[in-house]
Amino acid sequence: MANPDSLTGTGVAPLEATRRYSFRRVLGAGGEGHLLIPIVHRTSCEDAGEVEWTEQEAFVRALLAELGVNHRTGHPGEWVFPDAATLETVWKALGARLSAS
Repeated sequence: MANPDSLTGTGVAPLEATRRYSFRRVLGAGGEGHLLIPIVHRTSCEDAGEVEWTEQEAFVRALLAELGVNHRTGHPGEWVFPDAATLETVWKALGARLSAS
């Protein structure tokens, strides 16, 4: 059974056609929505990390600009939306742009 709070797939540029990307969504305790992409920690003393694939971050930024939704950035690889409805709008658009292959 597929997890409704995660997506994995490939997409068009700037995404690499041969790489599968993963995305997660969560709702915060205050009702805000969070879109997350994978991060990596390059050193043991690094707290926040950095996005694993810069092209994935560029893809999300372009999608959010296209949609014109209200959001702010959180930690690296995180975008925060004012409510679940805004996150759902972004999630549907993201799913429509990804290919499962």
